[in-house]
Amino acid sequence: MGKETNMGRKIKIFTDFFTGLNIYYKVCIAFLFLVTIYYLFQWPIFAGDTDLWYHLNGGRYILENKSVPEDSYFSFISPPREWVDYFWFFQVVVYTIHNFFDYYGLVFLRAILFLSITITIWFFLVKDSKDTSSLFYSGIILALYVMLLLPRYHLIRPHTFTYLFIVLFLYILEYRPDRTYLIPILSLFWVNLHGITYPVMILILLAYLLEIFIRQIRNKTSLKRKELYFIIPIIVAMACVYLTPHGAKLTWIPFVPTEFASLYIRELQPIELKELFTFNIYKLIPTHGTIFNILFYSASIAVIGMFVRWRIRLSHLILFTGGVILLTKGIRLKYECALLILPVLKDAISLISFRHAVRKGLIPRVIFIVIVLLMPFMYMKGFFAQMPKFPFSFKGLPHGITLFLNKIDAKGFVLNHPNTGGYIQWKLYPKYKIFMDMEVPFLFTNEDFYVVKKVFTDELFLKKTLSRYDPSFITVPLKNLRFRDLISSFPDYRVVFFDDEEVLYINRNHYPSIASMYELKAIEPYAFINMPFEKLVEKENMQDMLKEAGRLQSIYPECGAINHYLSKVYMKKGMYEKALYHAKIIKENFPESITGYRLMADIYKTIKDYDKAIENYKKILKFWNVAEIHKEIGLIYFEKKEYDRAYKTLVKAMNIYEQGTDYKDLYYLILSALYSHRLKEAKTLFYYAFNSVPEKDIEWYRKYEELQGKMQNPENRRQK
Repeated sequence: MGKETNMGRKIKIFTDFFTGLNIYYKVCIAFLFLVTIYYLFQWPIFAGDTDLWYHLNGGRYILENKSVPEDSYFSFISPPREWVDYFWFFQVVVYTIHNFFDYYGLVFLRAILFLSITITIWFFLVKDSKDTSSLFYSGIILALYVMLLLPRYHLIRPHTFTYLFIVLFLYILEYRPDRTYLIPILSLFWVNLHGITYPVMILILLAYLLEIFIRQIRNKTSLKRKELYFIIPIIVAMACVYLTPHGAKLTWIPFVPTEFASLYIRELQPIELKELFTFNIYKLIPTHGTIFNILFYSASIAVIGMFVRWRIRLSHLILFTGGVILLTKGIRLKYECALLILPVLKDAISLISFRHAVRKGLIPRVIFIVIVLLMPFMYMKGFFAQMPKFPFSFKGLPHGITLFLNKIDAKGFVLNHPNTGGYIQWKLYPKYKIFMDMEVPFLFTNEDFYVVKKVFTDELFLKKTLSRYDPSFITVPLKNLRFRDLISSFPDYRVVFFDDEEVLYINRNHYPSIASMYELKAIEPYAFINMPFEKLVEKENMQDMLKEAGRLQSIYPECGAINHYLSKVYMKKGMYEKALYHAKIIKENFPESITGYRLMADIYKTIKDYDKAIENYKKILKFWNVAEIHKEIGLIYFEKKEYDRAYKTLVKAMNIYEQGTDYKDLYYLILSALYSHRLKEAKTLFYYAFNSVPEKDIEWYRKYEELQGKMQNPENRRQK
């Protein structure tokens, strides 16, 4: 009897799992977190921008010098720019983690921060919610927040801590007033990790403080001990703004004008009104703006509804209003806005759950799984579609330039473009000083940025800057073809190195022996990068170019452009092992690029290793699903005499009604149809193709005449 009872309980638990909505929703939420973890822990550190690396350099400086920098110590701009390093503790944290755990530690940090904020949002939404309807609506809002915040956690920057602090503050002040003693501790971390955002912290604290005081005034009651325990930590937390190495200097940093900086830094630009009225969902993937708008308008409607009924809490109204004001100040502040409206959204859930309870049945389950699981999964799948090298990718970074400069026996000034200034200073300081990075306008001025932009496009500015600072080196983005003409007026600067991103010039008067040893004479970097490799390997001075390319590759073995060239050259020479060697280097270091796979596929096809060729062509299709690749695969199947596969593959690649499809392409498709017993299709395709063969093209005209004979003779319809 006991065994039967236990068995009955197990069966009931099992059936409840599939029939109980609460369990169903919780399992879906658990899967949402698992999918998020899956992607976050395999996404590498990469150069969305180079801010991370100036933070690493700052952390190194602080720990080595036992002091927080007060000026532009890594720059040769004179006079040095004064600075309030408002994220000094963030720099110490990321440098320490990197120092002990390399980029693996930073990947882990980013993932933990994102999981922490999303889990806290979930607990905030479901706190004190016992009904199924609240769980349903909370899950949907959580999924929207996961998709909204994910791009901001793509990179490791101080705001990743700020967003977490906002949600932690809201949770404690809203649901755990008995834990307000934690608020001053969190405040101390907040203002030292990302001090410029202290006004958001003050806004949150004031919202709840004012609510208490106004309630006391309205009720005409005095403050009780319990309320004092709540108020005192809040006041102490506000005073933490002054508990940084900068004292009162931090207080004016958030109010530095950014009007000019917003002209060249997108995240400082004000949000356009039309963006707030744009809604787009394509293949179950909502745009980033759409996700924000859904949250924002949901909160706005809730505020209006509760305000009309006089049911809205003052603290929630203040937070919502503060969020709206922040929204008008810049695109990047919409995330703070989205988090500040969280209490209003929680109120909305309570209101909707009471008036519109979610019923049991299939429809709520389907809606929930689509929004909470399928939509975020599709969003993440697209967002993380092309994974760079783990745990760190050189893509977008002048890594080779820094390797060269650290290799040679030199030091001095490096005139650089600010976009990659963060990475360059991290790799080169203190041996070299750079011009500037993108810490504008809080460190460098708008005038500094104007000058450096003009330096690379205007001869007058270049002349003045070279005359004033006399830099030993200049590193320039390879896309800037204008600079090639500008620098020709300054013959003392010679090209000595380049990588996938930038080209390096040296002042031969400063380092004549280095200039003589490394000057590039056979390879012209701008043409090398922008000219098709097929033309490069046909150049008359190929041997000289090959020698210089080998020297460059010995310094920067992972360089994509150099390995691409070497692979093409060795393939042309019939040295296929060497060609494969360089192609594999590209594939291993830039797995998000089709280049390595394409080179390997072409090489394997040439040496008739068809299975490996097909394998690499199919990998290309994951990134670049185009007819050209289907055609290559189809032709290989034809060579392997797998005519059925050849036909099915080639027919995807060739549209007879498109201008790019000619009689030469169709020839193998017709043969594949014929040999796979598709006579009807072969005859139809033959009609289109044969009529387009020019009579002067005698070779192909004869081929088609022979093909016509094969179709008319049943014995010849099968390839022997």
